Amino acid sequence: MSQGEPAIRNISDTANWAAVYRARESERPDALFRAPFARRLAGERGERIFATLVERSPGPANEPVQVCMC
Repeated sequence: MSQGEPAIRNISDTANWAAVYRARESERPDALFRAPFARRLAGERGERIFATLVERSPGPANEPVQVCMC
């Protein structure tokens, strides 16, 4: 993926991208949840999106994210 090319091109790319995070959480020994198909859904495209956005972001790659389901 080149620097000028958008990492996310289609709405389906967001599913692949989110699946990478779900797969990484599932692989932790102290995981809060298990998503057995996340790695398969993420696929190569999801990993490329993740790597590109981490490369372009100024913060740490595995910085915790807090989500409020209000």
